[in-house]
Amino acid sequence: MGNGWAVTNPQTPYSASNLMRLPGQLDHEALAPIVAREYAEQVIRLINESPEILSFTIQRPLHQHAPNTRSWPSPIAAFLRAAEWVPLASGVVVGIRDAWLPGPDSRTPPPLLPIAALDFRQELARHPGAADALRIAGLAEYGTRSAAWRLLAAAGELVTTTTMSADAERLVAAAQDAWLLADLDLDPPIGLRFLGRRGGRIVAAKPRAPEAGPFLVADGDDRQMVAASTRADPATIVIEPPTARAREIGAYLAKHFPGAVRRASAIVAQYETEGRLVTPDPTDRTIVEALGDQVRQVLALTLRYRSSFYRGNAEETLARLSAIRVRKIASLSLRVGELADPVPRFHDRAVLIGGVVQPTILYSDALAASDRLLVGLAPAIGSALNAPHVIGEPLLAFAAELGARALDSSYEDYAAVLGAPIEDIRGFLGAARASIGNLLRTLRPLVAVFAGPEAASRFVPGLGLATEDDVVAALKLENHHLPVGHEEIVRRCRESADLAAIAVSLRIDLAKLNAELAALGPPYEPLDLTDRHVATLATFLIRNEPLIRESIRQSFRTRFDAGEDLTNYVAARAAPRLALPANYGITETELPQVRMQKWLDNWMADLGVQPCAELPGPRSQLDAVRDANLKLLRVQIPELRIAVLARTSADTAIRKSWASIAEAEAAVTNAALSHGWTDFDRLNETTIIAWLKRSALWPEGWPTLAELAITEAEKVAQRQLDESNRLAAATVKRQMTHSGGTFTFGVDAMGSLADQISALVAENGTLLNTASRTVQGQAPNIYPSGGWGGGGGNGGSSATRMTEEERSLIGFFGESIAFAWLKRKFGGKRIVDESCWRSDYRKHICGEPGDDNLGYDFEVMNGGTRWLFEVKSTSSPGSGAVQSLELGPTEYRCAEACKADRRARYRILYITDALRPEKANIFPLPNPRSREGLTFYTDMHAGHRLYFPLKP
Repeated sequence: MGNGWAVTNPQTPYSASNLMRLPGQLDHEALAPIVAREYAEQVIRLINESPEILSFTIQRPLHQHAPNTRSWPSPIAAFLRAAEWVPLASGVVVGIRDAWLPGPDSRTPPPLLPIAALDFRQELARHPGAADALRIAGLAEYGTRSAAWRLLAAAGELVTTTTMSADAERLVAAAQDAWLLADLDLDPPIGLRFLGRRGGRIVAAKPRAPEAGPFLVADGDDRQMVAASTRADPATIVIEPPTARAREIGAYLAKHFPGAVRRASAIVAQYETEGRLVTPDPTDRTIVEALGDQVRQVLALTLRYRSSFYRGNAEETLARLSAIRVRKIASLSLRVGELADPVPRFHDRAVLIGGVVQPTILYSDALAASDRLLVGLAPAIGSALNAPHVIGEPLLAFAAELGARALDSSYEDYAAVLGAPIEDIRGFLGAARASIGNLLRTLRPLVAVFAGPEAASRFVPGLGLATEDDVVAALKLENHHLPVGHEEIVRRCRESADLAAIAVSLRIDLAKLNAELAALGPPYEPLDLTDRHVATLATFLIRNEPLIRESIRQSFRTRFDAGEDLTNYVAARAAPRLALPANYGITETELPQVRMQKWLDNWMADLGVQPCAELPGPRSQLDAVRDANLKLLRVQIPELRIAVLARTSADTAIRKSWASIAEAEAAVTNAALSHGWTDFDRLNETTIIAWLKRSALWPEGWPTLAELAITEAEKVAQRQLDESNRLAAATVKRQMTHSGGTFTFGVDAMGSLADQISALVAENGTLLNTASRTVQGQAPNIYPSGGWGGGGGNGGSSATRMTEEERSLIGFFGESIAFAWLKRKFGGKRIVDESCWRSDYRKHICGEPGDDNLGYDFEVMNGGTRWLFEVKSTSSPGSGAVQSLELGPTEYRCAEACKADRRARYRILYITDALRPEKANIFPLPNPRSREGLTFYTDMHAGHRLYFPLKP
């Protein structure tokens, strides 16, 4: 009963009540090899039903008014804490403090971690009261804050010299997640072994063990410092805490393990160039002297428009900028001990020495000669101003957006990047002379075109034209050469620095203007209007695409009617559409409608296509006819298949294409679409049989299905055989239920669901009327303890992890729903058909292969803009306020590329309740790499899982 001296008057008689043991508790060690799992499940049920058995009461029975009642842990509680009774997934039985639950999220625990058996976990899920009691008793959950230190201790014990590198890497990743959650107000566990890297290999060692070697915490921004330290002392073990808490963890470890743990941020570096020590020098030029006042302007605009968290005095910051010195050198090395290594990427990234007291920025000759000088300097400038994140990162982003002319930008450049009125930029910077410089720079090439290079040479800053009146007076002398009045030209140049827009409005000879721009040299560059003309041509083609398709179709109708080969029709149908002629964008400012129509007529003539005057009625147009024919084929295929299998011998080659419903659908729809015979007229039984014969899918000499007169007995026999095969498959294959029935994996075909999903979506007016604008919201604050599964998205937790087959089916449902929505939203003014479907699910719809490595699932053209849609779906109704989805590397690369490409737009279509299309919802989400997306999503795993708010 424990220490009797812990109670009052221990010599007084005490009595105990509710003192119990579990049935078989004393014999558990002998019973465990036989009934360990069953015993554990019964323990859980008993605790859930009678939690009071975990304690008992003692009191003094002879002292009615002062019984001194106490509640102590019962023998059952002692058994739970001390005995080895918890079954693991590996089959062994361990104590409760040596077992783990996977945790509340769907992330996979690291390998080697002793996870409780599935039956045990399922029993806990059904008995939450027992689960809470066992957690209190010491059962740990992976990914929770309370078990963070337990995981760090366990991970260190699990890594040995025989641990596989992949398993060790997973354990390191899990330990980093645990460091994010660990309570640093607590002392570290006794005997804690740190996970780290030594010579590229993951090791675990106690910090005070003599054989461990020194520990170095990588808590600084300079990774080269860590690399140099490990080369200087190869025995060093590098601890890599998560970036978000690196400094905090570094301070914690240095405090609790002084002498054993060093911090990388505390190491003092020495820089050398060509063998000489590099130190701050007061004779170096200041950054404003070296780069001009433009760097001051860029920083001032960054502080005003981009540094959201900056709260300092802008004038003081700009004054500190003026005190920063710069030095250009050929090379730079970092010395730690006896080793000196070249600074990596010094050719495109500057280095700060002297801290904030004597700040000197070192940069290379290569960076000085590049067009990314300010981009390379920005992080060092932020560090010199003692604000690497608050100032340095926004300055880097602003400089990158300004591009090659970051140190030679005009007000218009600033205004375009910042999205601010140009008047605000002018007023803020307050530089009238710089304003005239921008005006003269825009005017000079125009004057060269209209009046010649000699006249243009007078429109250069510094030659006496100090005000706008001076410019107007000088241009008036060339008025007889100008296409419009001199004042009008000055006004256009003042209001827009976009030389291309001015050239278009004045209808300038673009070839001549580009010749003048090339002759003037930098900062001028020849104009290229290719993107503008490509967008114009694309809009023209999209508008005429229905007529183009109908013209091709009508031109080959006679061949279809005659039952002839349609190869030329298929080639014409798939022929690349018009492309802009080479060099058109650098010689022409306009692309008139008449010219594009002429190009189109010539293109169709080359294909042997006669343009048709007007479109047929909606029911007779290509899309309607093709959809009706595909639906008819899918309806006919089961009966046709029975005929082939019932009336042909077992060795007939044609039977292979009809072996199953799935194979028959794939073969017939692929032949129909690829050979073009679904595009003309609505098929009937006779024409279907004729075209199946041409496609080698129906025996020659056979009549129609009606004429074959398949007997009811033959139908019943084949259906019984199919059902028997289906049942046999279902005993080993998984099934999944949806609102339209049950899908058996490996037996049923996804393509057969397409029409059913389309019909169900047609009933969902809420989904079809969902606006295309993106969902708005603020990125949620998330701790790494939540996650779900299903088709790339989530809608809530799941007791079991979905198989890849189940995720694939949910993904197909999601993309089918998204396709119906895209056709409803965008199909009115442009073609949205199977050609827009780019993922691998495309093969189930039209028999043609798709590509899941593009980074998107659908592509819709709108003029010169490509709209790329990535679909993420979940079977959950999505009722949670916070949702998550998972993006792969190809999707991230595509999103990043679309962020930089003004002709591409990237959207995520998030589908909830995907297995019930009639009740599903669709949520258009922003590009995760766009400015809007960065504030909408919370990225917890370096681009793997994104969390976002959702209000259904």
